[in-house]
Amino acid sequence: MGDLPVAGPSKGQTTNRRKFSMMVGGATVAALLVAGIWVATTSASPDPAANGTAATSGTSPSGAPPSGSAPPLAVASPAVVPPVSIPTPSPLTPAEATAKATTEKVLAAIPQPVAPAVAIGVVSKPQRGVTATVGGIQAVDGKGRGPGQISGPAVRFTVTLTNGGTTPIDTGMVVVNVDGGPDHIPALVLSGPGVVNFPASLAPGQKASGTFVFLIPNNQRNEVRIFFNYDVSSSIVAFEGAVPKAQG
Repeated sequence: MGDLPVAGPSKGQTTNRRKFSMMVGGATVAALLVAGIWVATTSASPDPAANGTAATSGTSPSGAPPSGSAPPLAVASPAVVPPVSIPTPSPLTPAEATAKATTEKVLAAIPQPVAPAVAIGVVSKPQRGVTATVGGIQAVDGKGRGPGQISGPAVRFTVTLTNGGTTPIDTGMVVVNVDGGPDHIPALVLSGPGVVNFPASLAPGQKASGTFVFLIPNNQRNEVRIFFNYDVSSSIVAFEGAVPKAQG
């Protein structure tokens, strides 16, 4: 018996299958395109619920920094220095200013007589119970350090004040002046050597000394006068005589 012929699809069936395959393929491609667009759109749009405050502030809703990020650096506040208060002296009242001006005018008008000069080395009495003497006179090489001072041959001497009274003496404003020669030329006070100031006050029964240096040329040292005063209400005491000359 011979082989039976295999029945294949007819021409019409083949055409219908091709059309069906093309329709299925087109539908699949369209589905894939729609799915791709949805995925892209979903990925690009942030989820407000997921990000919330963390997407805006960089911290989790609980206030803690997100996992994997460095903690914020602590910034120290600048130290606050309180202002320094400098007290301002209270201005004088009109009555106080008038009284002060009057007192100064009265003191300036008080004549300060110069007591008759005594020889250098003799005791002088500017007030009752108070004595003053001049001693320790030496020729020295004077040192000028202050404004207007000139170094040169000078004379150094010591004035000693004794308080034989019952009240303290204010010696903080002691004034010493010197002149020399027949024309009584004022001598220039110097800073040294060996200058010693009087203390601020002198108690009853005590004595204190001050040492002074004055620039006096040799040709004026035969006639030297030393004037000493510690209070505007007392007389100016004066000592006079010759003083040692510079050698050489």
